[in-house]
Amino acid sequence: TRQTTSGSYTKASNGYDLNITPTASSSDILLEASFGGGIDAAANRAFFTIFRDSTDIGSGGDGVTTHEVTGSATSSEQSQHLLVVDSPSSTSQITYSIQMKSQDGSTVSMNQKGVGCFVAYEIAG
Repeated sequence: TRQTTSGSYTKASNGYDLNITPTASSSDILLEASFGGGIDAAANRAFFTIFRDSTDIGSGGDGVTTHEVTGSATSSEQSQHLLVVDSPSSTSQITYSIQMKSQDGSTVSMNQKGVGCFVAYEIAG
């Protein structure tokens, strides 16, 4: 289980980072993440997104939005799915990470049940 109360995006460490080295600078990278996530307080929100190194690529722009979960009085982990296409324009190793934050300091949890995946696919450009 990964948890945070931070209002700023925080890495969900231990298995939710991945590295890929594109073979061509024209390649796109398709990122897909499935995991459980939730927040422990009613009417509060948790946010999940994908970062390329230190850049948030899951929020805004190109119709891609951050995944958001709203808590309830008996909030429990809900299935989350993130799907992002990135154009890094690089042939150097890139690190992608799933990050999460809390709207107001409530506890955001990820993978309480311990099952999830995060994969990257290179798409030739």
